[in-house]
Amino acid sequence: MTVPASSQAPLIFIRPIGFNAAESMAIVAQLGNYCGTLVRWRLPPQGVPPDAYIAHIRCLMHTAQMDAPITQTAAALAIGKAADEFYPLDSGAWRNRAQESQSAALPLVASITQPDMLSTFSGTTYALAGLHLDPSHLTMQPQPYYRGLPLCLVGDESDTEQTWAQISAHTYKDLCAALDETAPLLDHLRIAFALGQIALQHRNSWGEQQLLVQDGDHTIAVIQTKYWQIYLSPNASAQATERAIVKRVGLLPAIEPLGHELLPLESVLWVYVQRCSEAALLTLTSPALLNAKLVLRRPPLLSNAQMGRHSTSILRRIDMQALSANELQVMLRLERPALLRAIVSLAITRVIAPESGPFIGSGWWQRVQAWFSRAFGPREHQK
Repeated sequence: MTVPASSQAPLIFIRPIGFNAAESMAIVAQLGNYCGTLVRWRLPPQGVPPDAYIAHIRCLMHTAQMDAPITQTAAALAIGKAADEFYPLDSGAWRNRAQESQSAALPLVASITQPDMLSTFSGTTYALAGLHLDPSHLTMQPQPYYRGLPLCLVGDESDTEQTWAQISAHTYKDLCAALDETAPLLDHLRIAFALGQIALQHRNSWGEQQLLVQDGDHTIAVIQTKYWQIYLSPNASAQATERAIVKRVGLLPAIEPLGHELLPLESVLWVYVQRCSEAALLTLTSPALLNAKLVLRRPPLLSNAQMGRHSTSILRRIDMQALSANELQVMLRLERPALLRAIVSLAITRVIAPESGPFIGSGWWQRVQAWFSRAFGPREHQK
């Protein structure tokens, strides 16, 4: 059986940093009007980690004193709010521009930090800073990333402190352009979202058939729900995955394409459930999840940082005793939509289940987490 792999645009969670409160609120309000169609940008719900950050380009500057000792001859200086205006510290241009800055009452921005806190931009080393960004977590090559996540940069040197407090036609166009530039860095989420949707659309064949995700003659992925695994082509693109045709084939012979990456099915199901519409989420919700006591079923594959605070809080609670959705809502004081999405995400990836057998809690999950930390160290966000 062959069917098209229709796909809705996934939610992508982006968090403003380095803006004042009014600017952040204005940007968040405009995300729903984003002019693109490939993804839907939203502020991360409380307790959910972001997929990307958005910052003003002024955050690429760090205020320093003029007479501070220059310890890095390769460091750079930026004046005012121009992100592309950099001068070597030992150059005459540096002194001339510094004098102009003083007369114009603009902030002097100089890099005097350690080498591992420096980044490269257009072939020149410069410092990122401000109180909101940690330079040690910034990389700019080949694209801007902060804490391992894409960094969307907006604004220019002509902006005032209030330019972004009320989004104008000019700033909205700038915002859309910056988001369009950042979206390709998140294609891996679009691919995972599309594959998760495909797998859930064919739940009635789980364990009985393999799903071939094909774009023309190219096999993008093979979804083997019986073994909870996916073979993903290294050449897969978001556009091809979203327009692909799905073909159901028998379990035997098992298809293992050469050169394809092996992924756990849970990884794409998590991405889909976290980012699907509320209407789609309700189709995945069973009465048992809402009414029965919930217990731990197996350790999660994702780290605490990847799951977010809501999901980890739920796991800690039911690690000690079986609890219903209503009881969790009272204990954790979560809004119902946030609680529902976290519970469905954990259930669809086989981490929790309605109580139907012996309880395996009593600190079991916390002991597993402690063992992983000792064996492998803390797990960070991945690009």
